[in-house]
Formats: sequence, C-alpha cells, structure tokens
Amino acid sequence: AASPCPSLLQDGGASAAFARVLAAAVAIRVAGVAGGEVRGGSSRVGLLFSGGLDSTVLAALAAEALPEGETVELLNVAFDRAAPDRLTALCSFADLVARYGAQRFRLVLADVEEAEVRRNEASICRLLGPGATHLDFNIAA
Repeated sequence: AASPCPSLLQDGGASAAFARVLAAAVAIRVAGVAGGEVRGGSSRVGLLFSGGLDSTVLAALAAEALPEGETVELLNVAFDRAAPDRLTALCSFADLVARYGAQRFRLVLADVEEAEVRRNEASICRLLGPGATHLDFNIAA
C-alpha cells in the first residue's frame, strides 16, 4: 500500500530533516557540558529518564554527540518500584547498553516514598510548571 505521506519517508523528507535538527540541537546542548575533568566519577550530562521514546532517543543522541569516555547519567525517579516508568527505564537502559556499551550510560534509580512526597508537597508545588498538572507534579517531585 502506498504511504499517504510519501515525502516524509523519502531521504531528505521532513522526518529526515527533523532527525538532523534534533541531533544537532542535542549536540549543541551537550557540547557546553562535555569535556574537562570529571570529579568523583560523576557525569556532566544527565537526563530524566522514563525509558519512553522521547527520553531514550535523547539519551542515544547524547551518547552519539559526546566524546568517547563521557558517560550519560540517566535519572529515573519512581514512587513505586513496580511503576511503569521504572520498568520501561530498565528495558530501555538495557537496549542503550546493548547499542552503545556498558560504560556509556549510568542508570540512577531513585525511589521516593509517598510519605516523603507528602512532607515536601508545598515545596514541590512551588516548582511546578507549566500547568501544575499531575505530570508536572511527578516531574517536580
């Protein structure tokens, strides 16, 4: 069957242009933090990592843009160890390691108890944006 949008699938189409622009944007973003002395084994580049498509693509693009030896820290926060974001993060991390090698990424798993969130709810709410939605609350927490 013919594609309803054949130009998007052709080399040089809108999707290829988007991929180039996104890769260039990530390269520019990580260029300012990459290189130099790393202290205490920490990474200079880190991103919130749910393991979903967007965070996994950004992690892969960061790995491609960074010099050899630079590690990307993937930060996953869960309020329940069986949370879907925790499970997808573990699976996507395994895929990234298979593609780029074990030294390229460090997965940091942060478990936050509900009681801790409730104790800090007022502070978290002050950080919310842009729309103070449930998703914004989870990101801010």
